[in-house]
Amino acid sequence: MSLQVQTGFPADQVTAELYKKNVEILEERRRAEELLYGVSEAVFAVDRNLNITLFNHAMEQMLQVRKEGVEGTPTAGLIKLKEEKGKDIPIENYCFTPGNGENKLEGVILQISNGKNRYVNVKTSIIKQWSGENECLVTMADVTREKELEKTKDDFISIT
Repeated sequence: MSLQVQTGFPADQVTAELYKKNVEILEERRRAEELLYGVSEAVFAVDRNLNITLFNHAMEQMLQVRKEGVEGTPTAGLIKLKEEKGKDIPIENYCFTPGNGENKLEGVILQISNGKNRYVNVKTSIIKQWSGENECLVTMADVTREKELEKTKDDFISIT
């Protein structure tokens, strides 16, 4: 049985349509990647095994790493959050937690390997895939400047 009989179209027409659809899908993927790359907040995603599946440019800048070297790797060695008092906040505490799938952390410290830690507000949400696998999408807004200004103001008030 030929392809023409099964589809009702000549094989070269089916091939041309498949090619066209693949080009459209690749173009949409490229567009989505460019949009994510341009987002000013740091964004990454992890799978159920807590391996990084997505990493945008702002996250690269914040951690001073390249996404090509971290996608597919465990978050434990790269994304380290802690409270101001020094207590570690493991990713399990804010990703894939019971409830509505969304969490917020405000004014926590993102430890960076060069020692220049950043204050960040973290928001997470669960992204449900068609395949049934879920990912945790994490957005980090750098609030270091605001926290430093707040501390300066508090110090000034305590002196006077």
